[in-house]
Amino acid sequence: MREFALPSQLFRWCLGNTTTGNQTYSYEVCFPQYLAAANSDGYLWRSYDRRLQALVGRIEKGGPLRVLEVGCGFGHDLIWTALAGAQVVGIDVNSDFVDIAKRTKQQIECHVDHTIVADILRTNLMEMSGEAFDLIYMKDVFHHLEPRDEIVARCSICWRREDKF
Repeated sequence: MREFALPSQLFRWCLGNTTTGNQTYSYEVCFPQYLAAANSDGYLWRSYDRRLQALVGRIEKGGPLRVLEVGCGFGHDLIWTALAGAQVVGIDVNSDFVDIAKRTKQQIECHVDHTIVADILRTNLMEMSGEAFDLIYMKDVFHHLEPRDEIVARCSICWRREDKF
């Protein structure tokens, strides 16, 4: 079994073992409820993994998988997806979040003692061109995106698989 079999396990490890290097966007500021529950096994963590169930299920099917995470934030889910074997690209429009995600990736690489292949970019989905993905993933992001009809159209252009789930 992998050390981080579920996304919540990686996130919990990060809460206790990594730093954002940013006072404005610290774990204490951005994730106080998760930080407070880091050592418990309650509803919060079951809910976290349940929200990612479709992603985990697709990863568990195996085979080559190219994933785009729109709004990757601190990078926890993106990095978990890379560790699970997918080729990943994470994008965010917030430069601080991109820096934090890259820092988190480096800190996890030290822990697992190998390079994690993950592209983490400061860009807008609408600025991407010519890239195709098997899965486009976003959590807690869609309601921030405008104009939504153009966002959905862009996602459909980037989504290359016929066997969509």
